[in-house]
Amino acid sequence: MNARSFWPLCGHAQPDAVLARDADGPITVRQWLHDVHALAAGLPADCTHVLNVCRNRYLFLVGFGAGIVSGRVSLQPSSLAPEAVRHLLQHAPRPVCLHDGESEGLEALMPLLPVVRQLVPSKAQDVEIPQIPAEQVVSLVFTSGSTGQPVPHAKTWGKLHLNALAEAQMLGLDQGSQTCIVGTVPSQHMYGFESVMLLALLAGCSLWTGRPFYPADVAQALASVPQPRMLVTTPVHLRVLVDAGLDYPPVDQLLCATAPLAPALAGQAEAHFGAPLREIYGSTETSQLAVRRPLEGPAWRLFPGVRLEQQGDTTFASGGHVEGRVPMSDVIELVGEDGFILHGRKTDMVNIAGRRSSLAYLNHQLAQIPGIQDGAFFLPKPVDVPGGHAPLVPEVERLCLVAQAPGMSARDILDALHPYVEAVFLPRPLILVERMPRNETSKLPQQALQGLYAEHQLRQHAAAHKPDLRWQVPVDHPVFAGHFPGQPVVPGALLLQRCVDAWRALPQARGQACSVQQAKFLLPCGPGDVLDIRLEPVEAPGKPFAASFRVLRGEETVASGTLRALSAPAQENA
Repeated sequence: MNARSFWPLCGHAQPDAVLARDADGPITVRQWLHDVHALAAGLPADCTHVLNVCRNRYLFLVGFGAGIVSGRVSLQPSSLAPEAVRHLLQHAPRPVCLHDGESEGLEALMPLLPVVRQLVPSKAQDVEIPQIPAEQVVSLVFTSGSTGQPVPHAKTWGKLHLNALAEAQMLGLDQGSQTCIVGTVPSQHMYGFESVMLLALLAGCSLWTGRPFYPADVAQALASVPQPRMLVTTPVHLRVLVDAGLDYPPVDQLLCATAPLAPALAGQAEAHFGAPLREIYGSTETSQLAVRRPLEGPAWRLFPGVRLEQQGDTTFASGGHVEGRVPMSDVIELVGEDGFILHGRKTDMVNIAGRRSSLAYLNHQLAQIPGIQDGAFFLPKPVDVPGGHAPLVPEVERLCLVAQAPGMSARDILDALHPYVEAVFLPRPLILVERMPRNETSKLPQQALQGLYAEHQLRQHAAAHKPDLRWQVPVDHPVFAGHFPGQPVVPGALLLQRCVDAWRALPQARGQACSVQQAKFLLPCGPGDVLDIRLEPVEAPGKPFAASFRVLRGEETVASGTLRALSAPAQENA
């Protein structure tokens, strides 16, 4: 086997090179290698995979390295939600969870093993940097599952090494730069894994061990590390940092990914930080593929060795660090030998009333509107109505927009969109929120957007079908012709009917039929009387739902009683 079949576990040539920094100072490669071997020796003999949920980036690297040297595979799901982890276990039957204090509630699913830093004397004997077979699978990364179940993709050590070196070359981070990386994205997410963890481990950089969130924390983290500095973040987080108006320590480079970046925000960020901003493009399936500087134009430049080829409507990525030949889910226009323009995901294409557009284009137009902090167009699905009613389906298919825009009204946003967006693509409804439901990687889960839409539609439905709980008795109601001539009185049956109508709108009743358990008619009502109907649920464990009613005329109680469902309501699906 030739020498090119192996890659070193660490890209730093010297054991005294700095790999990480924290509040206590620098942490060297020598320290890391000691901790890696100590943890590897303590891994359970029967475990084949490690799920690394360490928040401290240095300890994450310790867990990652221990898995590699002991022949275990690191698991990197897109989410630590219980269902996502259970699905992961189908591909990793004997995992152990590595953590640094927070186990994310995984105790019931797998054994836990804390990762700690084991301080060694400064003159400890150097540990030789292990050489790892290029073909060794060291990580299983999982897609988000937005179009189905999350799918695992194996990453080999040789390809990950090429990945990091290619990114370093594209960003100008040569081995002698010693750039320190401060990241706001999770280590476990593909973007954070590649652009923070792998760059530090394999490309001669170092990292800040924390994951700062608030602008003041980001400023403090930057101040805690020497130049040159690179801040790795997301467009959403970048907007918060810029809007905070803080004076940040000098940054030599900004890096963004995971969501579309508006050129206006890119310009503001470069002006505020005084550093060039670049974007990374890639996916879980392909790993990162390309880079661009938004202020220089829309075209992306491919990483060294990566090739794109088109077959019909599908673009395939291969070469370089790409594992195999991978079909891509984006609409891509090739530009020259090593460039392309991204036109959005295939699933972004929408057809409304015979007109075609893409959600990426619409979201781009939205991002240009002053005052819009965040937002997204999407095509909603029908909404299920509790109680077995027919789903809510719009009469005309329309897009929905969820937007975070303090101080703006829906009308303001529609007026601003109108010059740039065709009328058929203007959103109905437009839902304003205090904060967009982005996950910790700044992505917008489709389920979260659909949930906001469902809540909105159910509120609208309830309002449209809410019975008139105040009833003014018509003076010419036909019932008075026989009840009674010369002395009109509202029949008790008519009052009960109004109470039953109110009952059907109660969420607990779920539209069921009911019976009158008891009723008392205390005062007569006549033409023109204004009556208020009030219902209160009655707790009766083990019995069908019931509600008491009162019919009021001003402060007087005209009638009262109890209504009860004819049968217990069926259980809703979980």
